[in-house]
Amino acid sequence: MPSQNQKQHLTILDYVRALAMLQIILYHWWMEFFKGSFLPVVASITENLQRIMVFGHGTIPQEIGNALSFLVAYGFGGVPVFLILSGFVLTYAFAEKTIDNWGKFLWKRVARLLVPFYISLFLGIGFLFLRNWLFPSVAALP
Repeated sequence: MPSQNQKQHLTILDYVRALAMLQIILYHWWMEFFKGSFLPVVASITENLQRIMVFGHGTIPQEIGNALSFLVAYGFGGVPVFLILSGFVLTYAFAEKTIDNWGKFLWKRVARLLVPFYISLFLGIGFLFLRNWLFPSVAALP
């Protein structure tokens, strides 16, 4: 039980955000695996369902695959869920705090964001330039 000065941590929101992240990651993987075949079109629900059901019909594994593809195909819906919940969690955490030194507070926040950002940026650039050597079977054409 938290004290009066300490707010309760809302664990369920962490789980919902984790599910939203998983949905987004699976959506990107699925899009790459099926070469963008899951992009929804502005037509009808039946046309979108036909585009999603890529495993065929008839057997139980095919139907399970189609059901999972239906869950993953609209994974971009996890983006607003994740962003809204993250904004709420950050606001909730700092709602009643008083900040004495804004410069120190902002510097800590910027450093906390920029260090992982630049690490991932340089790793991404490194993999971009090394992709032909690391993965010659899918190397970019000259």
